[in-house]
Amino acid sequence: MAIRIYRSTISRLFLLTLALPQALLLLSSSNLKADELLDRLTRATKQIAVSSRTYTNERDCFSCHHQSLPVYALRMASSVGIEVDESVYQLQDEHADRFFWDRREELKKGKGVPGGPFTAGYALVQYAVSPFEDPKSIEPLLTYLKKSITEDHWTIRTMRRPPMEGSHFTATALAVAGLRLYQGNIEELPDLKAVKDWLVSAQPQTTEDLAYHLFALHWLQIQTANELFATKGRLQRSEDVSEAIERTSQMLLQNQRSDGGWNQTPLDKDSTLESDAYSTGQVLTALRVVGRLTNRHTAVEGAKRFLLENQLEDGTWHVVSRANAFQEYFESGFPHAKDQFISISATCWGVIALSTTMKSRP
Repeated sequence: MAIRIYRSTISRLFLLTLALPQALLLLSSSNLKADELLDRLTRATKQIAVSSRTYTNERDCFSCHHQSLPVYALRMASSVGIEVDESVYQLQDEHADRFFWDRREELKKGKGVPGGPFTAGYALVQYAVSPFEDPKSIEPLLTYLKKSITEDHWTIRTMRRPPMEGSHFTATALAVAGLRLYQGNIEELPDLKAVKDWLVSAQPQTTEDLAYHLFALHWLQIQTANELFATKGRLQRSEDVSEAIERTSQMLLQNQRSDGGWNQTPLDKDSTLESDAYSTGQVLTALRVVGRLTNRHTAVEGAKRFLLENQLEDGTWHVVSRANAFQEYFESGFPHAKDQFISISATCWGVIALSTTMKSRP
C-alpha cells in the first residue's frame, strides 16, 4: 500500500510541477499562437500514441524508442494541456513488465537485459513517469542495476547503434535516474559519489554524450519524477557539479549551428551530419532543465525555431537512421519507413523540448 501511495503522489507531482499556472505562453521567437502550437504538438502526440500501440501488438521485446520515450513525451504533452488517452500508459507498462518479469531470475544475477543498464534505466523511468501502479518487475530491475555498475559508471552493453545506443553517458544517466526514483525500494544504493566523480571528470564527445552528461549530473539529485524535466525549482548542486554542468552547457552552446539546431557529432569537424530534431530536442531539453536557460535566451529561441521549421505537416520529425539494422523490418505505424525508429524518438524529443518552453493551462 505504501508503494501505491508513493507512486500516486509522484504521478500527480509530475504533472503539477511541470504544469505551471496561467495560460499557455510561447517563446517570443515564434509567431505561432498558443492554439497553433498546441495543434502541432497534438498531431505529434497522436502519431506517437498510435505507433507505440502498434509496436506492442507486433513485438514482444521492450523498446526505448516505442515505449519509454513515448511515455515521457505523452506525459509532458499532458502537462501543457494536450489530451492523451491514458490507456496507452497502462499498455506500455504491462508490456514492459511482462518482458522483464519473465527475466527476473537473470536480472537478479546482473544479466538478462538486452542493451544493458540503459534499457533497465529507460524502463524504470517509464514506470515512475506513468500514472499507473508500480509493476512487479521494479525490484529485479533495481537489483540488476546494482550488480551491473562498472566501478563508477554504467556502460552500453550492446553493439553500438548511434545515437540512442552509443553512449555510456546515456546508460549512466538512466541508471542513476531509475535508482534515485526508486531508492525506497532497495536497501542500499550503489556508490553514487563515485558516479558523480566520474561524471565530473568525464569528457563527453557526441551530442548524445553531452545531453545525457547534463541529465546525469541533474538526476543525481532528484527524488521524484516531477524533477526529471522540470524547469522550475532549483536542486542543490555542489561546486564541482555546477562547474561540470557549466562546461558541458558551454560546449553545447558553442556548437549550436547557424540554423539553430545541433547535429549528432558536434566535435567531429569532418562530420557531414546536418542538424536534426533528435539532437536538437535533446539539447534544448537539457539546456532548459539542467542548464537553466530562459525562454528568452537566443540559443533556446534558435532551437525552437529549428524544430518548428522542420516539423512536418503530420506532426512528426524525420531523421535519417545511421544505426545498423538488426531486426526484421516491420511497419510500426509511424511514418518514414526504415527511419521510423529514430524518427519516433526524434518526435518524442521534439514534443518534450517544446513542452519545456510552454506554460500549461490550469
